[in-house]
Amino acid sequence: NHSWPRAKCLVKRLNRPTDRPLENRNRVVINIHRARRSGEAMDGDQPTARQPQGYVHLADNTKADSRALADAPAAAEKASTWPQYTKTLSVLAVALLSMLFGALMLFSCSMAYFRGRSAGPMYLSGDYDVCYYPDYSKKTLKTAYEETVFALLSDTREEKKFEASEVIYVNETFWVVCDNSWALGRFDRTLRPFSPDNRQIGDPKNEAKGGDSQWEALVYDRQRHLFLAVQEAVPLSELRKERKGHKALKGSEPESGFRGVVQELRLKGHGGKEGYVIDRECEMDFTFEHGNKGFEGAVGLRDTKGELYLLGLCEGNFCKGGKEGKRPGNGRMILLRRDDTDGRCQWKSMRTIPLPEEISFIDYSAAAIRGSRIAITSQESSAVWIGEMKVNKDGSIDPSSFDILPKGQIYNFPRDDECRVEYCNIEGVDFINDRLLVAVSDKMKSRGRQDFRCLQKDQSLHVFAIP
Repeated sequence: NHSWPRAKCLVKRLNRPTDRPLENRNRVVINIHRARRSGEAMDGDQPTARQPQGYVHLADNTKADSRALADAPAAAEKASTWPQYTKTLSVLAVALLSMLFGALMLFSCSMAYFRGRSAGPMYLSGDYDVCYYPDYSKKTLKTAYEETVFALLSDTREEKKFEASEVIYVNETFWVVCDNSWALGRFDRTLRPFSPDNRQIGDPKNEAKGGDSQWEALVYDRQRHLFLAVQEAVPLSELRKERKGHKALKGSEPESGFRGVVQELRLKGHGGKEGYVIDRECEMDFTFEHGNKGFEGAVGLRDTKGELYLLGLCEGNFCKGGKEGKRPGNGRMILLRRDDTDGRCQWKSMRTIPLPEEISFIDYSAAAIRGSRIAITSQESSAVWIGEMKVNKDGSIDPSSFDILPKGQIYNFPRDDECRVEYCNIEGVDFINDRLLVAVSDKMKSRGRQDFRCLQKDQSLHVFAIP
């Protein structure tokens, strides 16, 4: 037995050329594999205990030695080739795994893309997928500028919250109503903080009326120069008390339910510096089952004779609450005409206009028109649909054939840097021009009903650019 360095020296010595015949030479047979694994003896040796690493066996058996020497190069080549095989297999395995991962990523992106194409608008309102949509920049509004109501008013008149519910753009000015206040908000279009042009018109508390205003929609009548503020839903029991002798015919209305009320507001003094007065209040004859799912928006339209119609937007699908009211794609608008017969002011429903199924929103929060275009927003879906109405060239309508046409476009309100909804409470909207929209946000819902991110944008006015 020899140490491994000594064995290498012997191999070199015995491999030197010599004049002695092959059969008279001592040969070195090194079988490291057998020496390491089993330690068994070579030909001509007696079995011994396990041989140490680097075992060298000297033998005189010429035939065995010759065969071992002949096999040695092949064994050496095989031993030296095995690491190359291992390296090649490793590279192939890594390449195969990379290809598999790439295929899975491509499959996932393709599924997300086609899921978006097939799922329609509801896909756009998802929390994460929308940001990876191929047309994200073309289907998302861009914030132009915005400001909170608290920063706009130099005098809040002790108001601690502004539950903004509607905004309209009239004469270079934003007019805003809040469902918790009786004041009419007036804001300069620049949204400059603490500007003297920003103020509340009227008493926010309105002790004469009491409670909240419940204003959810605002329409400006340009012919009569007054505002029409729409209360979402008032209990029928209260309306009967206020009719002052004008009672509905027996069987003409349900025993219970809720109805909207239109209040005509006329400004006093220049720009309303002296407040406003309510000229009259007109009940709407459309009855809702739920008090919190009434008219959430309204726009004014005129027929060819110049008569004013109101197009009221129901908050819930099918104009209902509960589970049925949350079935997307079943939005409704009610076309109403004012009737003053018998000395009683009332807005009577003429037709129910179904919204295109492509407006697959969970709820509906506001509506606005500009020419033949119409915009409809959703608070819960954080999106706006912009499409076309069936109107005459001059913008007038035929009440019998008026319709809202399909093939519009849904735009998402901007997301935060984690692709989460941050405009959680869009309640009002109007066109500034063909490329700009103004919107208002309600107060964030309390008691954990909304994500904390919703606080950042609540009780504010926003201006968005349409792609």
